[in-house]
Amino acid sequence: MTPDYATILARLESLDEHVAKRLAGRLLRMQCAAEHGFLEAISATVASPESPLAPAWAELEPLRAEVLSARQRQRLLTPRTAPLGYRVYGPEAIHESARKQMEDVMRLAPVVAGALMPDAHVGRGERGHPLRRRRGYRLPYAPHRLPRAGGRSRTSARPAPRIDPQGDAFRSGSQAEGP
Repeated sequence: MTPDYATILARLESLDEHVAKRLAGRLLRMQCAAEHGFLEAISATVASPESPLAPAWAELEPLRAEVLSARQRQRLLTPRTAPLGYRVYGPEAIHESARKQMEDVMRLAPVVAGALMPDAHVGRGERGHPLRRRRGYRLPYAPHRLPRAGGRSRTSARPAPRIDPQGDAFRSGSQAEGP
């Protein structure tokens, strides 16, 4: 007898919810789902995905690979209990909130090294300047007039000035002429 979706989903409860739902749907459509011992094979695969599957359950190999990659992603996203050590340059000039933010960053799993420089400041985590969100307020350095990728300014129909760091001398002296 083929198990239902909820039964298979219960066997995958140790995985993230979106991964478990996707795998449950795929497992339900497999030909081996009607065989005796299918649910036990799923439980064993989820419990220890590193161990190889029996030849009778070779159809569950994609499940094993998916569980391994989900566990790897979960390991990368789980923060450390204690932050990694980092170097501090000019500790007297660094504000305590910047140190706290650095401690939080050094707890993240993908981080492998870090250093806190004397000009460290707390990041905001928001887009744009907080005063820019007020209606009608313009910042003194006018980001609303910066050129866009299309070559036109955001507020005018005039073409934006072309920024060429290498200059016209580079173009005229070093480019080879075609045949």
